[in-house]
Amino acid sequence: MLVLICSIFLGMYFSFKFWYWACKKHWTARVALVLIIILFGAWYYRRIHNSCKGWEYGIGGSKIDNQNGECIIPTPNYCELAIRDGLLNFAAFGQECDAQNMLFNKDQLPESLKHRQNMKKLGYPRPENWPNEMKYKESLYKKKVHANVIDMNDPDVPTHVKDNIEITVDITNHKSHRIEVDVKRNDTRAEELKIIREQVLRQDEIDGNTERVDHNVLILYIDNLSRAHFHRKMKELDGWLDQFTEDKNAELEATEFMRYHTVSKNTYKSNNAMYYGESAELNYNETANVFRHFSKNGYITGMFRDECDYSAALFDDKLKRPHFYNWDHYGSTIACDTNYDRGNTRNLVLDSGRNSQYKRCLYGKGLHEIQLDYLTQFWEAYPDVRKVFRTSMSYAHEFTGELIKYADSDYVDLLQNFYEKGYLDDTQVIIVSDHGAHFLTTRTNVFPDDSRRMENALPLLISLTPRSVSDKNLEILRKNQQQFLNSHDIYATLKSFAVGKTASSEDVIDYSFFHEELPKRRDCDTKICDNCTHPVYGNPWCHLDSSKTQARFDEKSYFYFSPW
Repeated sequence: MLVLICSIFLGMYFSFKFWYWACKKHWTARVALVLIIILFGAWYYRRIHNSCKGWEYGIGGSKIDNQNGECIIPTPNYCELAIRDGLLNFAAFGQECDAQNMLFNKDQLPESLKHRQNMKKLGYPRPENWPNEMKYKESLYKKKVHANVIDMNDPDVPTHVKDNIEITVDITNHKSHRIEVDVKRNDTRAEELKIIREQVLRQDEIDGNTERVDHNVLILYIDNLSRAHFHRKMKELDGWLDQFTEDKNAELEATEFMRYHTVSKNTYKSNNAMYYGESAELNYNETANVFRHFSKNGYITGMFRDECDYSAALFDDKLKRPHFYNWDHYGSTIACDTNYDRGNTRNLVLDSGRNSQYKRCLYGKGLHEIQLDYLTQFWEAYPDVRKVFRTSMSYAHEFTGELIKYADSDYVDLLQNFYEKGYLDDTQVIIVSDHGAHFLTTRTNVFPDDSRRMENALPLLISLTPRSVSDKNLEILRKNQQQFLNSHDIYATLKSFAVGKTASSEDVIDYSFFHEELPKRRDCDTKICDNCTHPVYGNPWCHLDSSKTQARFDEKSYFYFSPW
């Protein structure tokens, strides 16, 4: 990174020296310089004034409707991420992952393996049943992962341990090592969950419960991605989803929620709201975790997070967590590999790990490809069991805003594969982010911009629903497309799918966008109940009173200062 910055400044310095010398010696150089400045100025002016064009549009031509009496979301005048679109694409200069010759770093191995010769394959450990104290802190978790990597050909390692390993690295080729994914079906757990599911559905019949939507749930979560930036950089996925908005005879229906608003500008609180129903400091009550509700209702659970930790929400080394959810399959230990995550202070490391602006490769594959491969194998390992899986991808969590586009086509391939195999016929897909861009932007703007704080508050939320569900549910989705909803409503929606009835029946005070019509004329000033501590919006942008929105444009803050 430092080399790159120094190269840019050196290039600017020698370019300036060249033009200074040329203009002194030749009149033609002076004319050429004037023409270059005029052409650049015209290009830059046009780029600035078209930067927010189409900002208010979503999939299938949907559009933010500010005439429907709901809270106002105005279109910004200048969008920095569009102005500098493509200008900082450092990832374009790197090799494709399958062309990189990467070798496993033996320094991360336990002492017993560091100097062992003739090893052929290394296995990354399964962390699902580790003690909770090893999961609470990222630093302990990372050490535990490295200490439990095994030699797959070691006769002293029990066979049942080897047979349980899902991610291995083949190190037989001394020039290039390769990763292999092999998700292992747990037959005992599958039979246990099938029995639970039968009991749940039988109880529904006894109770006369007709609200349950007996579907799998797939959560494609992308950190730090605004609704607007999704449409800028993931155009293939955008286009793929369009077919399910325009063709009313299609088997699926895609809905983009135009007023989805985060409760926090950062991941920690917004993820807590989405998966625990709380956005304040948590005690991680075991009854709150939404994935525990899925388990109790007969779902096999899986997750792959492209960061070296074990969490549904963001890790915080200072938190003590009395309860922790144990996934049935958790594939993220490979993200602790030092070829990917080299920093102990991960927020300060910009060339590796979750903040890297370069292609994130491990042993011949992009980390997102490993994640989606793991998801696919998990899905195919349990054709007879209800499933919920959550991906967690941080490709938008880097300062250039460019890397996310390199995962675009792979998401399309995943969904097209699921579509063709019929997996989406009984699966609710939720494509969601916790908040929009904040890591992408500088603290003070390099380009004219009044969009960054707004985009930070307005992340992506798209549902992809089988049209085999009831007409009532489809109509609710359509009515809610323009309604205000927040991170807590994601929790209510997921819990409603898990428990098979509207979450409000279990004292959840938020709203499921799938099961019930969202309240009208709701905004960032609305309290759900008199004694509620939430929602509290760290960066409120959707107001019924348009003067409040204008005031937000006019104010200066930590995230925004403009001389324009």
